[in-house]
Amino acid sequence: MNKGYIAFALMFVLGFVTAIPLYVNAEEGGVTTVKVESEVESRPSGKTMSVKSYCPERKTLIGGGGVCLGFMGTENKVLLTVSAPSPDEENSWFVVCANMNNNPGDVQAMSWAICADSEVFEPEKKK
Repeated sequence: MNKGYIAFALMFVLGFVTAIPLYVNAEEGGVTTVKVESEVESRPSGKTMSVKSYCPERKTLIGGGGVCLGFMGTENKVLLTVSAPSPDEENSWFVVCANMNNNPGDVQAMSWAICADSEVFEPEKKK
């Protein structure tokens, strides 16, 4: 087999496998978890970073969550200020993180939406 073809196939598979957890973490019984991570970016003291995760079509938001990470001087100084359904868009979860350090530092926000098929909420039909 051609070594170039094997290397390409391996890179494609590894790239595909590592990209999946950023968006769809799990699907079981009609429930899907969608995770979105922001880039790691510098924020001045008191400034925020936000991120949203969206449910796929034909799915309904049933919950969600978020986490904030600090790097390079902001460790343990980044505060999760909002983790809630998005006020301006249906079927999305909204997360806001604030740098509470006295100095600028690197911040990353993560959001996940828990989404369900509409059938999950329908009672079983009697036979």
